[in-house]
Amino acid sequence: MQWPLVYNMEAEKAIVQEAATQMDEMLAGVMPDTWMGNARLAIDEYENLSEDQKERVLEHTQGIVQKEGYPSAQVASRIVEKVCEVEE
Repeated sequence: MQWPLVYNMEAEKAIVQEAATQMDEMLAGVMPDTWMGNARLAIDEYENLSEDQKERVLEHTQGIVQKEGYPSAQVASRIVEKVCEVEE
């Protein structure tokens, strides 16, 4: 029997994203505040952001966390708030 050669990149991306989110949720309680998984979870709570905006917020968050050592979820939330203010 030969499998059909149907490839759905969007479905695969969604599966990987869901698995990554589940891993972040499992590790959130045991990882330090500066762990970027906390930032990813905080960013995901904002449904009004596009994927591109989420990526940019995560990049900025990572830079600030690495430089200053602030908790990643707090930094991400503040950046998202600023993004939302600018767009209003």
